[in-house]
Amino acid sequence: MESFIKNIFDIDKGAEDYQQRLEVEKQRLLKDRKEKMKVIDDEYNKVLEEEQENLKLHLSSIESEDKDKLVEYSKKAETIKNIFEDKKEILIKNFADSLLESGEFYGE
Repeated sequence: MESFIKNIFDIDKGAEDYQQRLEVEKQRLLKDRKEKMKVIDDEYNKVLEEEQENLKLHLSSIESEDKDKLVEYSKKAETIKNIFEDKKEILIKNFADSLLESGEFYGE
């Protein structure tokens, strides 16, 4: 009987030891998992930051190109405006000269 009780205590002790080893292994696996997740998160954040920086650079480049185009269009618009102003002055002068020459301006 004493050996039977000893065997039960030995089995119980073995179960406790096994449970402790499982708990240690579980904690180790959780720690490993946490470390791997941190590595993945760090890599993800690094790539995300790089992509955001690339996007900013790309947008800045587009904005600069658009600004340059806008300046160029403004210069062209000003040039065209000046040409039309010159042509308008010439047309008005020609019309006035034509009226003066015809005598219609003086009621002739």
